[in-house]
Amino acid sequence: MCTQSFVPLHDQRVALKELMRAEQLRISQWKAPRKAEIAKLKSPSARTKLRAQLKKELDDEISAGRLIITHDALIAPAVEAELDALGWGGPYEPLPLLARGGGRRWGSTAVHGDRRHQIAVRLDDKLHDRLQRACYHEQIDLVNQLEAFYETYGDSPDLPDGRPGEEPDALAARYRDELRAEILTAGDVMRAALDRVIGVTTATIGLAHEQHDALCALLVAERERARRWWRQRKETLKAIRDPVTRKRALARCERDYHQAVETGELVVTTEGFILPAINAELEARGWTKPYAALPHRPSQVESLESVRHTPTSAAGHRIRIRIPGAFRLHLERACYWERLGTHQEATLTELLHAAVIRAITSTAQPGPHSSK
Repeated sequence: MCTQSFVPLHDQRVALKELMRAEQLRISQWKAPRKAEIAKLKSPSARTKLRAQLKKELDDEISAGRLIITHDALIAPAVEAELDALGWGGPYEPLPLLARGGGRRWGSTAVHGDRRHQIAVRLDDKLHDRLQRACYHEQIDLVNQLEAFYETYGDSPDLPDGRPGEEPDALAARYRDELRAEILTAGDVMRAALDRVIGVTTATIGLAHEQHDALCALLVAERERARRWWRQRKETLKAIRDPVTRKRALARCERDYHQAVETGELVVTTEGFILPAINAELEARGWTKPYAALPHRPSQVESLESVRHTPTSAAGHRIRIRIPGAFRLHLERACYWERLGTHQEATLTELLHAAVIRAITSTAQPGPHSSK
């Protein structure tokens, strides 16, 4: 067994904690009647025998996957499913020596998570090797292109630091960002696997360069606003001398921060812009009513899984949007039944693209975000 660690997103960590709490409750309910039977026995030897039988039955349930006691049992099968969905089946050559060991991988970007809450997942040796080798060999061409870019312009995580006479233009910076967006690290695969566990689907949206640049500019401005939000509170925390009081105040600030992100007061991810815009687009089209369930996998049904793997033209840029399970079902049903009823082109791809345009145009105008 090998351990693969990664930083989860905040909502992933909360959802996983809820799932594990539910599994612990299910195990307690499974044990309760059996423990009651043990308590009725007066003979110590009979109780010992029944406890041993209970332990064996529990081990059998865990081995069969009917009871879950660790998050490894939830995430490991999802990692294999995610690799299969990506088409990364192998077999692959072993990793070269320089590609082994710790450190950030090429293409790694900032994650809206907390490194203090890293998740370590135990994977069997075969799956762990497949994950590491696939991430390396499937993307070696992209990594080589990104490495060549950094050799010319430097490896600043924010903006390229050009050498004298080699300042990058907007096209070069865009090329860098597109390469980084295309590369999937092992951490990206682990987070996608965790999304499978908690019922979140990732959709890919193709954008023109101008649209992508506008969205990135908005996101940079909002993240700076979030940093200012923290900066003000950190100054207050520094003034608190008592360590216990400071720790409690920090916990309150973290709760306020996550609440502000959930309510949309602060926007720190692409989803913070796009999901409200999708809701607004649904309301504008009048697609907010409940819809019947989809027919059983007809060819006309467009799912978010298909949108996720739809290639875009070389002239465009792709962004990935995480969509919760219940919302995903509503989107798929709305597009299917509205297209069936009106015979109009109501596709998920068109709906998501229209939502992105709405997010860019509405946020660029003076509003609650731009004024703070």
